[in-house]
Parts: sequence; C-alpha cells; structure tokens
Amino acid sequence: MALLIRNPARAAALFAAIACAAWCALAPTAVAGGETGGFQEYEIKAGYLVNFPKYIDWPEDAFPDPEAPFKFGILGENPFGDVLGELLRGLELHGRPAVLVSSDDPADLHDCHVVYTALAMDAGAADAIEALRDSRALTVGEQEGFAERGGMINFVRQDAKVKFEVNLKSANRASLNLSARLLRLAVKVFR
Repeated sequence: MALLIRNPARAAALFAAIACAAWCALAPTAVAGGETGGFQEYEIKAGYLVNFPKYIDWPEDAFPDPEAPFKFGILGENPFGDVLGELLRGLELHGRPAVLVSSDDPADLHDCHVVYTALAMDAGAADAIEALRDSRALTVGEQEGFAERGGMINFVRQDAKVKFEVNLKSANRASLNLSARLLRLAVKVFR
C-alpha cells in the first residue's frame, strides 16, 4: 500500500485535521476504497494513535525517570509506512519527546506507553495482550474481538469510517485514566 504522506507539511496537515475533526466528531475519517478526503486508512489510524495520549493520563511509574521519552511501539509488521514516524517527529506528549520503536516480541515493548499491533488474534495479538497485561501500555489493535479480549482500543469500520472501541476495564487495570471525552467518541465501551 502506498501511503500519501511523504513530507512534514502533509504530516502536519493530517495531524491537524485528525486532531480537530476527530475530537469534534466531524471526522474526515470515512474510508471508502481505502482512501477519503485525501487520506488513506492508515494515515487516519496514525492520526488517532498520535492523538489518543492527549486524552489519557499515565501513572508516574509508567516513566522510569523525568527525562524518559513517551514511547510508541509497533508489534509485528508496520502498516503505517513512514506516516507514524513523520507524525511523531519533534512531537512532545506529556512533556516528553515521542519516540517510535518496533519489535516482533511484545516483551521488547513492555516499557512503551502505546503499543499497536496489526497481528490477528490467533496469530499473536491475544498473546501480546497477555504479555502486556502488567505493563502501563495502551494496547491498540484492529482485529475483531481485540477489545473484548482485553485490548484497550480497537479500530473498527462503521459506516465506511474509521472509529474505535474501548475496553475501559483493561485500561483501568493498567492505571490508565481515559478522559470522558475520549470515551464519548468510542462507538462501544466495554466495562
């Protein structure tokens, strides 16, 4: 899949569009044939990933020291191409520089604050949820049943738009405080 973001100006435009529209529930997030409004599905999902932490508080013990970065992890194949890295370049979240790491082993991502997996439930996503259960990582996926089985945020398509479900119980178990605003935007909240 060829992604459209190739330069920082376009990345900034996507970031601003997702930040504004998604949180205003105007979402330019319709996905028909993989693209809409000039943005493709994984560009939209990357925009959500970058914005989720703005509406979540992590406990102090999620950071080993005051200078520790805010870490995004990708488990398995990276479906975002360069998009996520471009959105994170130079970004600070919770007063910390954002960094991106990837691995095929969930144990390598245990100290991340957001972990995205594109793995199917029966091909590693369920194992990743279990492996990260005692971490402070917000687990994000896009497989049917991901949130029901313990993942914290699951991307779903609804009315040709990219939306998301939340498993609040799993987030609470990790001591993550999700804002009411974020929960209102979820199409489904598992409690």
